[in-house]
Amino acid sequence: MTAGGHNLPRILHVLNALDAGGMERTLLSLVAGTSDRFDHVICTLRGPGPLADRVPASARLVSLGVQGRRAPAAIGLARVIRSCRPALVHARSWGVWADAALGCVLGGRPPLILSFHGLQSDTGFGRRDRMRARWLRCLCRRYACVSRAGTRQLVEELGIPSSWITLLPNGVDTDRFRPHSGDVRARARAALGLPQTAFIAGTTGSLTPVKDHVCFLRGLRQCRDAGTVIHGLVVGDGPLRADLAERVRQEGMEGFVHFTGRRDDGPQLLAAMDVYVCSSRSEGMSNAVLEAMAAGLPVVATDVGDNGWLLDGGRAGVLVPPRAPQPLASAICRLAEDEAVRRALGDAARRCVCGQFTSAGTRQHHVSLYTSVLDEVSRPQRRPALALP
Repeated sequence: MTAGGHNLPRILHVLNALDAGGMERTLLSLVAGTSDRFDHVICTLRGPGPLADRVPASARLVSLGVQGRRAPAAIGLARVIRSCRPALVHARSWGVWADAALGCVLGGRPPLILSFHGLQSDTGFGRRDRMRARWLRCLCRRYACVSRAGTRQLVEELGIPSSWITLLPNGVDTDRFRPHSGDVRARARAALGLPQTAFIAGTTGSLTPVKDHVCFLRGLRQCRDAGTVIHGLVVGDGPLRADLAERVRQEGMEGFVHFTGRRDDGPQLLAAMDVYVCSSRSEGMSNAVLEAMAAGLPVVATDVGDNGWLLDGGRAGVLVPPRAPQPLASAICRLAEDEAVRRALGDAARRCVCGQFTSAGTRQHHVSLYTSVLDEVSRPQRRPALALP
């Protein structure tokens, strides 16, 4: 059977784990918000992940627990596909494309959607990646991408025709992420042990090279050297945690930079900040930036990925070059000195998110994509099978 309860089409979502990232949170929002349209099954190839306990009761979670060599992942996924017989399979990141494609081949060839959320580096696709992508092109029904920048990357680096790619922009729950009163701000700072009167620039995300927290820390140091003391709030964890803490010590910034580790109380953390900073070298469409905008924070972001689109070309935030601490520091200092500008940018950011990037809009984009693919499958003469050029 190819449908779930109440004859709903079954969608099998494939990812490595339900980590606490934006992509995973978007997936859980989608599953919860479209349970009346689709029967959702989530298959994690590795471990369940920290968000596993948040899977809605209407959906099912299957974790393969594969470690080390990846071949067993495709074999295990094929067993899941043969067991649950999905109407379509959605591989939700570049890292699972090959496993999902091979699993579909071994499991009976259900239609496959390959989603791209960006790479974990700013070096682009390698030669082996491009060769793999050519093989995958004959196995998938449609590509999806969360960002305009990612769409361009698929077209220019992998040679995928733009007509095969559907844009699925990220969205934010604007009820959960919203501006807060001064009382909420005071409580958030007290809970984190932050000084109530300090000007706090915050950033959230994995502590990995592509996020370039070193640029953020250098920017804070340059603000201090120029006579403006800024406290930094670094939310998240990752392989660079110890190195970043050591850099803070060497720069004499202990007591001015605060590491929280991994947290899942985003609205409260944003409430403690005066400005949000994205110092990434590469981005797709940043959920973290969208959440800060929805919270009414002024944003300083590197002009990479879709940050320019999100910030309306600089009208809803400040854009600076990547890998450039001095422009980043100048932007933070200007905002620290001008409350009216901060308020105006925060208001513009909130309006921008509410107008274009809501979680309801993201769900509707997914519904339209799934409905379109299922329609193509039911009437295959409308679209020829994809083939290698």
